[in-house]
Amino acid sequence: VQKLKEPCNIILNVHVLESLLDANALRQVSEFYSIILPENETRKISNIFEDNLLRREAAEWLEKGYQTVSNLYIQGQVKICPIFQKSLPEQNRYAGLLEEEIHCAESWGCTVVCDDRFITSFTQISGKRGRHGDILSTADLLLLLNKHGIINRNVFYEKIDKLLQQNYSYFIPP
Repeated sequence: VQKLKEPCNIILNVHVLESLLDANALRQVSEFYSIILPENETRKISNIFEDNLLRREAAEWLEKGYQTVSNLYIQGQVKICPIFQKSLPEQNRYAGLLEEEIHCAESWGCTVVCDDRFITSFTQISGKRGRHGDILSTADLLLLLNKHGIINRNVFYEKIDKLLQQNYSYFIPP
């Protein structure tokens, strides 16, 4: 402590910064010393902040989705399709989920909304006892919602833009 000259520059890393923040002392330290943070440390801080922000946004989205689906289920507007496979192999989880969707469509004769290129290359799923289900993509569903006035043109293009930003690129935007 006696080696520090006042005023001087001090270089802090994330761990020291965390200790000072936990002690509510960073502002006081900055009043006596010029704080220097190496660029890689500021990147770490920025990455941690962005990760936490994304986690918070994801948690809020999941909570909103859970509440909405729960309410719709209680009102009888959401139904649960029984499980076809008791467990999905970890390495083929996506394929297993597609199989579950196809099984539900075959059993119930309902439309599948799926963004798998292979699946959407077909127009229909032929099910048991002559039941058929159409196959739509997210873009198809958005187009139908717009066509029926459920979402307006601006919302439609906003959602299409969002799909394109997420590399949803195997359709021709209207």
